[in-house]
Amino acid sequence: MKKFIILSYFIISTSLTYSQFISYEYTQILIYSVEINYSYSNGSYQPWSPDLNFYGNALAQMQARYDRNHSILSKEYFKLKDLKLINSTNQSTLNNYRAERLGWIYNAAKSWDLGNETNTATIRNYCCAIYSYSSIKNEITLLQNCQTELNRIKYKDPDNYLYSKRYQSIMKTLEKLKNCSTSEIDEMSWERTELENNTSGNSLSSKSNLNYTYTSNSQKIKIVNISKLSEYTVISLAYDNIQLCSECWINYSPNTFLEQNGKKYYLKKAEGIPLSPNKYFFKTSSSLNFDLYFEKSINLNEKFNLIEIQGDANAFNFYNISK
Repeated sequence: MKKFIILSYFIISTSLTYSQFISYEYTQILIYSVEINYSYSNGSYQPWSPDLNFYGNALAQMQARYDRNHSILSKEYFKLKDLKLINSTNQSTLNNYRAERLGWIYNAAKSWDLGNETNTATIRNYCCAIYSYSSIKNEITLLQNCQTELNRIKYKDPDNYLYSKRYQSIMKTLEKLKNCSTSEIDEMSWERTELENNTSGNSLSSKSNLNYTYTSNSQKIKIVNISKLSEYTVISLAYDNIQLCSECWINYSPNTFLEQNGKKYYLKKAEGIPLSPNKYFFKTSSSLNFDLYFEKSINLNEKFNLIEIQGDANAFNFYNISK
């Protein structure tokens, strides 16, 4: 009986000891076995390949973000690099700004991680800060308004818009913009220039011998202003065409000159009126304002003549002009 009890204990003890754990060797075999991949379709061995769908989507998003930010910075970089202004003070400010920043912006865009939105915002702000300068902003706004109006009048009357009063107002505004102080820019507009031109009286008007391209008692031409610019003496004239005529036209001779004390000061350019042989045709009865630019050295304190040399007798000549 005692032997039976001892044998039973040995058997039970042996059984319990064997079932308590799987050997380390078997554990490693079991773990490694899951590395063997059989396809679900036919049970054949399927070599392992990494699942890159997740990584591919993540990388694609990162690349797309980088490309977008690089495009933004590239556009802003070249916009700043190519920007030109009319006002001499603003242009000087712009040149100094570019000299200080363009190199840094270029290097940062090449070396920084543009997939990072913070990096992109830092570079962009450093590039675009100049557009918040009040004088720069005022000039760009003025230029945009002038360009919008130029596009409008060009679309409305493509053949004659260059000779319109509106075109002249815009050109005079831009001419004034060049050398004015930056504090004046905020108050400038082509509308203000046109209003000033309309309300200004005749500063010079004296003529003893006046001929017309189309002679008519109802047609009038007069000098409305004379001004001195840095490079020119400018004679501003107004021509009133009150005759309804589909073929009525006007131009000015490129051989026109100012005459004073036997010396001639020749025409350099004209704005608002074509030079012969080109012609401006009146579509309706209307007025035409235009400017003639001459050498600046004439003495406005002495009388002078405005002589137009045409191939025929029809010419606009003004004599004994004085203030």
